[in-house]
Amino acid sequence: MDSSDILKSMSRYPFYIDNEHILPRIVWEPVGKSNVAFDRHEREEAMFVLPAKITFFVGPLGAFSPHYGSLDKAKYRMTCVAPENAQLAGIFHRGMELMRSLQHMVARMTSRQFLLDTVDNEERLIVSLPVFEKRPIPIVPHTYLADLVEDKKDPAIDFFSDDDTLDSEPTLDDNTKNYPVPPEYVEQFDAIKNIYSVNVLPIYYKNRLVPTLKVPRVLENATVELHVALTHNYMRKDTDRFDSFTGYIRQVIVHELGTPKPLSPYKRKDPREGPFLPIASSSSSNSNPAASPSKRPKNLSSDV
Repeated sequence: MDSSDILKSMSRYPFYIDNEHILPRIVWEPVGKSNVAFDRHEREEAMFVLPAKITFFVGPLGAFSPHYGSLDKAKYRMTCVAPENAQLAGIFHRGMELMRSLQHMVARMTSRQFLLDTVDNEERLIVSLPVFEKRPIPIVPHTYLADLVEDKKDPAIDFFSDDDTLDSEPTLDDNTKNYPVPPEYVEQFDAIKNIYSVNVLPIYYKNRLVPTLKVPRVLENATVELHVALTHNYMRKDTDRFDSFTGYIRQVIVHELGTPKPLSPYKRKDPREGPFLPIASSSSSNSNPAASPSKRPKNLSSDV
């Protein structure tokens, strides 16, 4: 691919990962129980921008498993590696070196987990985004409120006056209402949807938001411009101590779609048409009559 477009796009941002002046501008600030990488001058969350190739994406409920907590803890997860373009790959690797330097600024232990990894000499960046976000104000059905209004004996509802009326029934936001929840999790989803909203997954292609169900196909082996924020937590469990880092997805701009992996002929054909039979070359058919093409047997499904 021509790298000029993605380079031009990334260079507009102050925390473009190949900017040599990034490191002095970063300070880790405590926010709640975590530390967040902040812009020292602007006093706001730093947004790191780098090129990457997406090799793995989990959705629509991310890597959720009931063994690891309740549904509201589900996360989208994405594995990023160096793009195939040599220039972009060089920027990605320099970005990984910068990430290690950022980790070193705040880490307390030598064990640093969940953000950077190396598998078979391939550097990987793991980023994620919570599927759900707690609503500032839960959605309360009117059937519940009406019961409170009628029950004036309950001191907990003194905030209602005799003139209080209920507005139109509160409804879910469109993103939560239309979210493609797998059938096996519908019951759990219904139990939390009034308390949690579904985060919009900010994946863009040709300046348009990619529908959730199409994200896996669009991201497969795609070359993207990745925008992430970094957080840190010091973890202690029994005698195990380590530094946990998270790269939160803030925006992903797809610059080039990937080439899907070719399907095996065993997966590509319709199995109801009979077995897959390879077509032998003329040289192999002459030397091995058994390898010559055979007539495809009839569909026996009606006889089974």
